Amino acid sequence: MSSKLETAMNTVIAVFNGYSGKEGDKYKLNKAELTNLFQKELGGWPKPSDDPRAGDIMKLLDADKDGEVNFEEFAILVATLIMSKKPGDKSEKNPSTLQKAMKTITDVFYEYSGKEGDKNKLNKGEVKSLFQTELKNFIDVSKDQAINSLMKDLDNNSDGEVDFLEFVILVVTLIMITHEFFTESDKTSKK
Repeated sequence: MSSKLETAMNTVIAVFNGYSGKEGDKYKLNKAELTNLFQKELGGWPKPSDDPRAGDIMKLLDADKDGEVNFEEFAILVATLIMSKKPGDKSEKNPSTLQKAMKTITDVFYEYSGKEGDKNKLNKGEVKSLFQTELKNFIDVSKDQAINSLMKDLDNNSDGEVDFLEFVILVVTLIMITHEFFTESDKTSKK
C-alpha cells in the first residue's frame, strides 16, 4: 500500500497524464492542454485558451523551446507552486486533485519536521522516519551509511538538516524519475 507522500507523487503524474496528449504528443502538454489543466487544476487562470497570458505561461514553462510543456517542465511548475504556499494555507475552498496532492506534499514535510528541533527543518532522525514511512519503496535508510549518504545529498546548504526547499527538490526529483520510468516502460512496450 502506498503512503500519503507516494500517493501524492503518483497523483501529480496522473494529473499531467490526464491532460497531456489529447491533441498531440502523448507525453507533452500543448497550449490548449496546458490552459485546460490551469483552468481545472490551478484555480482557473488563464481562462480562455486565446488569452495572451496562456502563451506567456507556455513560454516561461517551455525551457526546451519546443512549443510544448514536457513532464520535467511541468514538475518544475509544481515545485514552484508548492514552494509558494505557506504551511497551513487553506486558500483553496474546493481544491483540485493537483492542489490536494501539492498540499499533501507540504503537510508530510511538516508532519515530520520539528519533532526534535526546528519545526521548519528535518534532522537526520526525522528524515529517517519520513523515508521509512513515506518513501520506503524508494530508498532503504535502515543502515546508518544509507541515511548519512542521503543527508549529505539532500542537505545542499550543509547545515546538517533538510529544509523545505531541499525536501521539495527531492520529492519533485523522485516524481520525475518515476514518471520517466513509466514513460520509458510504456514506450518500450509499444515497440
